[in-house]
Amino acid sequence: MKIEEIKEIIQEFNSSDIDSLTIKSGEFEIDMKKTTNSPYVTETPHIIQEVPQQKLDYIKSPMVGTFYIASSPETKPFVNVGDKVSKGKVVCIIEAMKLMNEVEADKDGIITKILVQDGQIVEFDQPMFEIS
Repeated sequence: MKIEEIKEIIQEFNSSDIDSLTIKSGEFEIDMKKTTNSPYVTETPHIIQEVPQQKLDYIKSPMVGTFYIASSPETKPFVNVGDKVSKGKVVCIIEAMKLMNEVEADKDGIITKILVQDGQIVEFDQPMFEIS
């Protein structure tokens, strides 16, 4: 079956009232199903309320390495969700080439999410903390 024929079948299927379709030709098989349970679509009216937007920013990894939230497994994390941080505060350690590198916050704010897990590999410029 040619790609143009497949595209035409898909287009016809999408515009039809058919809920499912299976086509077999030798070893080739196409199985399509629509996930609607009801032929009637109802829309519930809802009120759109504007929520004041908090400016979210990120503390990103300055290098490739292994992320650690504490200096050792026995010590408390450098930061937790909800902590207020100031520019220059150590927020984690990244181990790269057997060197432990302290990563400091590059801005003031509140940690709203920790985006990586302890011991996870991080990439250069990967967001590690969400800060507002």
